[in-house]
Amino acid sequence: MEKRTWRFRRLVVIAIKVTWYGANVLVLGWWLWLDSQPQFEELFLVIIALVALSFPLGWLLYVLIGYLDVLLNGQISASMPTGTWTVLLSWSCFFLTGYLQWFKLAPYLVRKVRAKRFAGRHEV
Repeated sequence: MEKRTWRFRRLVVIAIKVTWYGANVLVLGWWLWLDSQPQFEELFLVIIALVALSFPLGWLLYVLIGYLDVLLNGQISASMPTGTWTVLLSWSCFFLTGYLQWFKLAPYLVRKVRAKRFAGRHEV
């Protein structure tokens, strides 16, 4: 019975990963398509989608990019990244942040908490 539960959990994790990867690739495709006809509002929705997929660290990355923009340009600009290489670099940063957060850091923290909680049960 426990083996079937483990197998089911593994399938759920794979489905979540595939869905997350697919959503990120769709956002990249959307961004590249919009890049040929840039509209601020539509590009802003793409950025929001990327931040949502990599939330909460994606939000911190977004703020960091904003601060870097102010430092490099000397003023707050309302421009969105355009150009294929800029889009790919920006998307890669959000993708990597979300991947590390959701598929490396989060499972590590869950294992640590479970191990600590499990170790506490046997000390009694």
